[in-house]
Amino acid sequence: MAVHLSKSEFLYGDSEYAKSQRKKYGDNYKAYKKSKEIVNPMEVSKKEYIAQKEAQYKEALLNLGKSQVLWDNYRKTYDVNLTAARANNNGFSLTGAQKDAVLRASGDGAVQAHANFENAQAEVDYTLSLYNYATHGLNFNA
Repeated sequence: MAVHLSKSEFLYGDSEYAKSQRKKYGDNYKAYKKSKEIVNPMEVSKKEYIAQKEAQYKEALLNLGKSQVLWDNYRKTYDVNLTAARANNNGFSLTGAQKDAVLRASGDGAVQAHANFENAQAEVDYTLSLYNYATHGLNFNA
């Protein structure tokens, strides 16, 4: 167990420990006290973990923005084709296969742009859940 000296014990005490600490720190009680501060390594690692999750979330948001710009280049064509397909289907809901065909008909990169956009949305959701868990639900003391 560590011994912590009061200021008067540090400056004027006759114990061997007080003498050794005065020899080490001189009359600088602040330096002695600072050396005795306890750093909680779990608190440090928690802050680092939260910062890491926040950085991952921000990166995911950037990726989402980039993928949304690419998808928006194809989206107008996709929406026009989707409206035409609904009209050809007498106003009935389109099946998944019909919607996929409309997507493929919207341009060479439309399928990939749409897939990238959906993946980026999922990544944002996932990284946000990790960040929320780190800030609100993670118990580092367990």
